Parts: sequence; C-alpha cells; structure tokens
Amino acid sequence: MAAPYPPQPSRVSGTTRHARQPPTPPRPAFPRVTDAERERVVERLKTAFVEGRLDQREFSLRVQQALVARTQPELAPLLTDLEEPSAAPVYRVPTYPSTAYRPAVYRPTAGERGWAMLGHVLGLATSFAGPLVILLTKGRESPFVRRQSAEAVNFQLTFLLVHVLAIIGAAVTLGLGGILYAVAFAPLMLVWMIFMLAGGAASLLGNEFRYPINIRLVR
Repeated sequence: MAAPYPPQPSRVSGTTRHARQPPTPPRPAFPRVTDAERERVVERLKTAFVEGRLDQREFSLRVQQALVARTQPELAPLLTDLEEPSAAPVYRVPTYPSTAYRPAVYRPTAGERGWAMLGHVLGLATSFAGPLVILLTKGRESPFVRRQSAEAVNFQLTFLLVHVLAIIGAAVTLGLGGILYAVAFAPLMLVWMIFMLAGGAASLLGNEFRYPINIRLVR
C-alpha cells in the first residue's frame, strides 16, 4: 500500500496558516518628556546657579543633560538634591512657572528718579552745592539717589579742579596758558552742560549714569 501524501498546510488568503507574525515593539516603560518640562528644569537649574548651589561646571553639565533627556527618570534626578525636604517624589518634575524663581529686579520709584535727576541738573546753577545738599538729605533715604548725587558732586569737583589748574597754568606760563584756556573755555562749558543734562535724563528713566570723565572722591 502506497504511503499517504504528507499533510499540506492550509492556505488562507494566499498565505500559510503557520506564517510567522512580526514582533510587537516593546512599550516604553516611561513616557517621553516635552520641551516645556525640559525648560522648567533648566530654569530651576539657573536659579540654583544664581543662589550659589551649583558651580559653573556642574551647572553646564546638568543643563546639557536636561536638554538631551528623553524620559522622566533621565530628567528628574537633575533636581533631586536641589529640592526642599518636602519636595515631590524623585520621578516627578516640578510644575511651577519659570518666573516664580527669578530674582526681583529693583526699580527706583518716581520720587527717587526725580531727586536723582535734580542731583545732576542743579549743577548748572549751583555747581557742587546743589548735588551735595541732595546727597546729604535724600541720599540717606535712597541708595539710588545717593549714587547719582555722589556722581554729580564728583563731576562738579572735577570740573572745578580743571578750572583751577587752568588758572594756575596761565599764571605760570605768563599768559600763554590763559590764551589756551580762553580758546577752550566755550567747548568745555558745552561739554559740561551736555554731561549734566544726559545724567539728569538717565536718572529720570531710572538708569545708573556715570560721567565718562570724573574723579570720584565722594562715595
């Protein structure tokens, strides 16, 4: 008796029933982090660097790691030693806004700006006397007013010293220095007025102004 034919695999839609299926890709254990989460961690690292909790090398290394992190376990350990004792678990990224940790920037009030402006422009009529009065009165109440009025006092004293040296030079040179002083007097006065007006305008806007030519005797 002849041997039976070996059983053939049944075909379904042109393929065998025993065809191997492609493997299913493994599901990631942790979700991918977003750009917003990376930015929050970078902002927290910046605050820690400003507070002195990280040095330059460690700060740069952690920022680089935060920017290339793909999952929460890669990102969260960068902040574990920077959190308070009551902080969230290790694998939780803080969700507070980035502006919450920015140090406040002091801006002088309108009154401080006005007094600082007067400290500069009063020199047009009173030389160093007007700025000195503001320094000794309103300068005690505001560091901004004190810095600007002291700058104005020093500038007026410097300009007065230039005049005194010019007069002495004229006497020593038997009039030759006086001729040079007379020629340079008008340009010097113009520069003097421009510097004071510029200082007053800068102080009125709340900016620190420093005269480019100044002997700072008063601090």
